[in-house]
Amino acid sequence: MQLPADLFEEIAGCTVTASGTDAKDRRRSHRFSLSASSLLVRFRQDQPPLIAQVQIRELSSNGIAVIHAERLWLDEEFLVRLPTSAGKGVWVQCRTTRWQPLASQSHMIGADFVAFVEASDIVDPIEPTHDSATLVEMVA
Repeated sequence: MQLPADLFEEIAGCTVTASGTDAKDRRRSHRFSLSASSLLVRFRQDQPPLIAQVQIRELSSNGIAVIHAERLWLDEEFLVRLPTSAGKGVWVQCRTTRWQPLASQSHMIGADFVAFVEASDIVDPIEPTHDSATLVEMVA
């Protein structure tokens, strides 16, 4: 999935600087450095949903790189709220494509965008530990 151009520009317009690309860079789209905090929601079977504050490091029209305290597994799906100028944010489902430890409690997580998600749809599909209204309040 790719972000629509107008949404990408709105998000990237928030304190963005272009990242250089070289011949070795095989990524599908141009990346931008972005310094913004965001919410990440991870769902794992037999665990309560993890809602964590993360730092967005890079953004492209196809994906994102965030700094997170926990490692996420390859192909693990999670939700992230992309910041918008209106302040409400847009929820996007992502799939981990790479991870790199930066320190014992810091990991860079790279992910592709999968789909947009409405805040009202954010519930734990395996075994809810919160009712959906409580979880939406926590992430809204």
